[in-house]
Amino acid sequence: MANFQPMKEYMFSLLDDLIAKYKLRPPFLDAGCGIGDVVLYLAQKGWYGKAIDFSPEAIAIAKQNLKQFSEITVEKKDIFSERGTYSTIILWDTLEHTENDRELLSILNQNLTTQEGGGFLILSVPTNKKEWRWDDEFYGHQRRYEPEEIKDLLSQTGYLVREYWDFTFPIFWIMRRLYTWILKDKTLKRDQKPEELTRKSTLNDAWDIGWMTQIVNWKIWWKPVFFLQRNFKKTTLGHEALILAQRA
Repeated sequence: MANFQPMKEYMFSLLDDLIAKYKLRPPFLDAGCGIGDVVLYLAQKGWYGKAIDFSPEAIAIAKQNLKQFSEITVEKKDIFSERGTYSTIILWDTLEHTENDRELLSILNQNLTTQEGGGFLILSVPTNKKEWRWDDEFYGHQRRYEPEEIKDLLSQTGYLVREYWDFTFPIFWIMRRLYTWILKDKTLKRDQKPEELTRKSTLNDAWDIGWMTQIVNWKIWWKPVFFLQRNFKKTTLGHEALILAQRA
């Protein structure tokens, strides 16, 4: 559901909560930035930093979307090769696509500042292996994480987990269950490798169902939903989590 606009806006509201609570600050790195949605949101708040992705198609769109922000660098780059110093690193809907997730987390840890009050990683990952559906394959996911599994992985790669927020249960979780059951296998190309599906994942939308999507995306529906969702963010029952971790 990463490309589902209402859920994306809900994630942005949670990002605001994390920024306020932990006084998160730039410079930032968006590792696996896709078309630059998160970068644009932060740039409009005055943040500066760098956005990288290995997909040339996504980077071309990101550069166009961010061309008015001179303090944002957008670069086609393998995130494993990034070397820099950042106060905040964004890793949204990326870790599940990588074969070497432990190595990636370790590399990003070394890119975080050691200065007091900095060194934060904000990541979102699909959770609960029983929630595997056709849309995981559609986007090129290689795995889902059990809640304790991802927390342990972060601890083993040099992080302290500060927050674990499930941002899907109950409304988005119910919607995904129904949607993936009704549509079954939507335009899956099983002959494509996960890397190829990953490269296109930010450009493809499993949730695009024409005029119905436009109706569902109307903001009038979503304020009460966001209010309800916040009461359940401490659960581990949904299908995706937003995690804040700090370099130990």
